[in-house]
Amino acid sequence: MKITFVTVCVGGEYVDYFKKIYETYKKRNLPNDYEVIIYTNVLEYCESKFSSESKVKAYDFRELLHFDISSKNYRPNDCIKLFSFCGALLNNTFDLLVYVDCDMMMCTYDEEEANILFARPGFYYELCHEYDNVQSIDVHLMKRIDQCKNVGHPVNFMQNENGKLIFPVERYWAYRRPFSRQQEHNFIKMFSELFTALIEVYKDDLYTEAVEMGHCFSTAFGNHNYSVDRGLTFVETPVLSEVENSELYQELTA
Repeated sequence: MKITFVTVCVGGEYVDYFKKIYETYKKRNLPNDYEVIIYTNVLEYCESKFSSESKVKAYDFRELLHFDISSKNYRPNDCIKLFSFCGALLNNTFDLLVYVDCDMMMCTYDEEEANILFARPGFYYELCHEYDNVQSIDVHLMKRIDQCKNVGHPVNFMQNENGKLIFPVERYWAYRRPFSRQQEHNFIKMFSELFTALIEVYKDDLYTEAVEMGHCFSTAFGNHNYSVDRGLTFVETPVLSEVENSELYQELTA
């Protein structure tokens, strides 16, 4: 199973931070043909920082400039990071595409378990918000659902295997092929149109992409959604912390 990891580093300090985090990837006995794709607004700096890492590729995150988003206002608009996955989806043919935030250390990779866990085509999530029905959805998610509806994009809800409504936590998730290239192009087009409509009205009020992600995946690919609890796991770190001084980091990079 060929794996591509996709992440976003906005600003040089996040490139520096992910350089440390990447050391945990290198210690996990990943398949020889894995790759890491970084989308960034400081391309030359990122390329120089990872110049000795043959598995890492850096790409210009053009959508940031297009929508006038910088390091200063990235967080309240970080729904845009789903464009990084769209770019990887368009230009990549690997079996498994994994989006993971740049502050997430890789804890485990077990090839046998991963091959079993990710055997079925579909969407895989580590954590999610789960609800029995629309009426029970939290206020902060309903706000985004209403925003989507207000710009002409009624939301299709992602469901798990038990029929529960789910909104994946967006720090780590994965997409397992094969689906058709047309479905993948439909996903890219759908998210691009949705985000463009949202940012015209709600710029700086677009933190997280759980609603948009669930809508676009379930619409483009159907409800083939599974939880990740082993095989490939990550742990979040305090943002821009001195992670190299933590016991866990030292253990994972030993």
